[in-house]
Amino acid sequence: MRVLYLTHNVTWKGGGAFFRAFHQARYLVRRGHQLTVLSIAPQSRSEFHQFEAEGVRIRLQGADMSTEGGTLRISLPSRVAPAEAGGPTE
Repeated sequence: MRVLYLTHNVTWKGGGAFFRAFHQARYLVRRGHQLTVLSIAPQSRSEFHQFEAEGVRIRLQGADMSTEGGTLRISLPSRVAPAEAGGPTE
């Protein structure tokens, strides 16, 4: 089975939803499934990065983060970059 986790947490910082998704994904990879975790990378406003950790494909989308009136706002680019060569296209 192919599974995509979407999380708003910044990758590898502070735990939370990203770590829950990552650890569940590792477990499912060991059971033979293909997992991708899509998260934000605020240090990179428009770039798209992909790497693999413990069998889990991790994709980071740049995001512009700001706080207005005590509310965190995350703005993603209007277009998401296509998968790099060799990535899934189905």
